[in-house]
Amino acid sequence: MTLTPLIIKHNWTEISNEPISEAIIRTLYLSTDEYVYRFSPHKYDANVRFPGTAGLPFVVYVLNGECKFQWGKLEVILNASEFSNIPKGDYRFEVLGNAEVSLMKVFAKKKENKDSSKKPLS
Repeated sequence: MTLTPLIIKHNWTEISNEPISEAIIRTLYLSTDEYVYRFSPHKYDANVRFPGTAGLPFVVYVLNGECKFQWGKLEVILNASEFSNIPKGDYRFEVLGNAEVSLMKVFAKKKENKDSSKKPLS
C-alpha cells in the first residue's frame, strides 16, 4: 500500500498577529546547530502555470494572490495569508485568478556534521 502525503493548509493568523510579510516570515526561522534555512521569494503573473520539482520539502507562504500546487490527484489551493508544507518531488504550479501571486518558499536543510577530530579513511 502506498501512502499519500497529507497536505494541510494553515492561516497566517494561527501563528502571528502581525501582517504577513517576507521580513516576518524570516524571523520565524532561526538557523540552529542542526538546520540552516533558505528563503526563496517569488512573484508570478496571472495565469502562469508550470511543472516543478522540489529537491527538498518546503513550506510555502502566500503573501498575496491565489495559487495551486498539484501532485497527481492531490492538490492544495492557497490564498493570501495561507501556508502549507509542500512535499519533495514533482508538482504542477498554477496562478489562479487575474492577479499576480507573491509567495515565499522556506527550505530547511540539515547541517553536515563537520567534526574536525575525524580523519579521512585511507
